[in-house]
Amino acid sequence: MNNYFEVKQIKNCRQFIRNCYTLSKPIDKNLLNQLENYGYLEIQNFSSFSALAKDSFKLKLEDILEVTGVIDGNQFFITIAKTDLNLVERIEQELIIWIKS
Repeated sequence: MNNYFEVKQIKNCRQFIRNCYTLSKPIDKNLLNQLENYGYLEIQNFSSFSALAKDSFKLKLEDILEVTGVIDGNQFFITIAKTDLNLVERIEQELIIWIKS
C-alpha cells in the first residue's frame, strides 16, 4: 500500500489477473477523463432513475483491459491480460497524478 491507493489481487488465472483498488479519494469525472485514453469508456447513468443509485463506468480495450467501478465510490477493478501487464503500471501512475491534483 502507498499513500494513494491499496491494491489487492483477487483473481489470477492463466490468461489474466484482476486487481481491486481502494482509493484515497472518490472517483470523479476527472479520473474518467484521464483513463479514457486507455480504451472505450461507457457510463451507466443509474442516478437518473433513482436518487439513491450511483452511476457506474466500464472502460474496455478489446480483450486486453477492463476497468470497472462506481462514480463517487472509492473502489474499482482492473482486469488485464497477462501479456500486457505494463498497462497496469501506467494506469497506477495516472491514479497517482489524479489523486495529487
